Amino acid sequence: GEIEEVERVAREALNQVRSAVADMRGAGLAPTCDNVCAVLAGTGIEVARDTAGTPALDGDSDQAFAWVLRECVTNIMRHARARHVAIRVCSTRGQVVLEVTDDGQGSAGTEGQGVRGMRERMLALGGELCIETAEACGTRVRASLPLPPRIAASVSAPTGPVAVMGS
Repeated sequence: GEIEEVERVAREALNQVRSAVADMRGAGLAPTCDNVCAVLAGTGIEVARDTAGTPALDGDSDQAFAWVLRECVTNIMRHARARHVAIRVCSTRGQVVLEVTDDGQGSAGTEGQGVRGMRERMLALGGELCIETAEACGTRVRASLPLPPRIAASVSAPTGPVAVMGS
């Protein structure tokens, strides 16, 4: 009887985890940004958010940027020891750019699976991922994707300079 109860509880927990992961995967950039800002602020990390320049994105781009943002924040929470994080989304020169900057300890190590996954997602959609980091100097992740043609035609000028925290 006890074994059956443990098995039932384990199955229920697994179903809850699967449901939560499915919900996270389905969230687009805007709700993901809301969530990660709340999580960061809840841990005492100051967040500067500039997403007013975010154009309407197609589903694949929206999902890819949301995934990159989640991965960046996961890395910040696990490794950076940051006190400040800046999140910016803008459209410029025919591209949509997501930039996440922190003032944490940076990294001098090799890329892990998460960074490789971010890079692969951007490349698969015709974009790129650039990471600038140095030990004790923080990290800046810049993910960019081409604007969909219908949106690129309506964007005539950059939305402004990309702000980099600490510069």
